[in-house]
Amino acid sequence: MLGKLHHYAHSIEVRLFQLCELSSLSGLGKSFAGEIWRRPGNTEDWVNLARFIDPREKVMLLDIGANVGGFTSDFLSIYRNSRAVCIEPVSSTVAQLTKRFSRDPRVQVVRCAISDTDGMITINVEEDSTLSSLARFTEQTNDYRRTKNDRTEQTPLSRIDSLSIHKLDELLFVKIDVQGFEVEAIRGGMRTLTGADAVLLECTFADEYEGKEPSFSPCCSLLRECGLYPIVFQDYGRALSNYAFERDVLFVKRELLGKIYFRNYFPAPTP
Repeated sequence: MLGKLHHYAHSIEVRLFQLCELSSLSGLGKSFAGEIWRRPGNTEDWVNLARFIDPREKVMLLDIGANVGGFTSDFLSIYRNSRAVCIEPVSSTVAQLTKRFSRDPRVQVVRCAISDTDGMITINVEEDSTLSSLARFTEQTNDYRRTKNDRTEQTPLSRIDSLSIHKLDELLFVKIDVQGFEVEAIRGGMRTLTGADAVLLECTFADEYEGKEPSFSPCCSLLRECGLYPIVFQDYGRALSNYAFERDVLFVKRELLGKIYFRNYFPAPTP
């Protein structure tokens, strides 16, 4: 009973928080409120990001671990004056990604896995493409994920800093979702990430992958060297625990941290 009450109270709180933020943000549009009520898990990223980067800005999204392009598609529907570079290692997923954006000149698709070295590597390909990884889940996590380790394939391996990515007159937003290789991804992209205005990182807080320590702490240290600081801890599922074993964390440049204060919620109109 307590678990159900907690679930419903939390679901209401998540929606009310996003609606409160929406009321003071520009660029998301009033119709966004309906989407918050229907699918708050899908709107959370954008409500939080808009606190730091206005949707009317010109932004380049570097979507590392783009999967079939859902995140990129949402980004471009909100940040309309922007473009995206999608990085994805699995051949079948890359095919879907390429087809999805074949008529959109704002999107570039690159097939490779991301780490701190360049070359070729074997990736574990899962039926659920969001779980394909260079690493393997621990036995405890695998009981929850129910992965099948269906097959493997060879894929190109690259550092972020080795990619031919050219930032123009625009802000840089990087999303990193690499299933256990986030520390290596950051190590291989320090130069690029130093030029980023915001990074959305999926990282771990408990032992999720075999032979890998929880990644949040080392990622914080590396991103601090890039001038990026954690400011928003996204919501998380509670099917496994009341605590987050993995979580999306938004990091922003230090000069953007002050945007959390209430004085920025309803700024005085310009004379």
